[in-house]
Amino acid sequence: MTPLEDGVATFDAIFKAIESANQFIHIQYYIFEEGDLAQRFLTLLKQKKKEGVEVRFMYDDLGSRLLSHNYLNLLKEAGIEVTSFLPMRFGRLMSSLNYRNHRKIVIVDGLVAFTGGINVSDKYIKGDPNLGVWYDMHLQLKGPIVNSLQSVFAIDWSFASGKDDLLSSKYLITHPGIGTSIAQVISSGPDSDFQSIHQLFFQ
Repeated sequence: MTPLEDGVATFDAIFKAIESANQFIHIQYYIFEEGDLAQRFLTLLKQKKKEGVEVRFMYDDLGSRLLSHNYLNLLKEAGIEVTSFLPMRFGRLMSSLNYRNHRKIVIVDGLVAFTGGINVSDKYIKGDPNLGVWYDMHLQLKGPIVNSLQSVFAIDWSFASGKDDLLSSKYLITHPGIGTSIAQVISSGPDSDFQSIHQLFFQ
């Protein structure tokens, strides 16, 4: 487990991992804003798809509401699988407003994964005119913990796309123990009856 202190370190590590992909790339973000970072994602993902790598891209329809149809179409035209989490529909806005997916997940070949608080926005690199550079933390993960994060992605993908193709051992790699840290993924959300993260802190 490697802490990534800011946007520069986070995206340098993510892009390096994507460049090394040979099998699959899974991406999920709450906020995905167009800009220099999004363009870098687009260029890299298109290239990896040309190389025969499976690429899946999932975004929250509310958090990424400013993501243009043009950008999404460029991904789809490149053969990348794209799906949105709970698309916003007229007449259904209020009923789905709180059921948003705030996860930020990148998984490459089942060998390395990233998660934390950093969304895809140039604010994490260039800053905001009024607020300055946005600060948050992210993690780079290796070892058996990657399978746990892959399982979370697979469940969300199944819910959002209606496809169960990721619920397969193909995407769960046998890992030797790496390092000395014990890590566990705890997932939760407004659809959960049990507040697992809330209870974890109290425990």
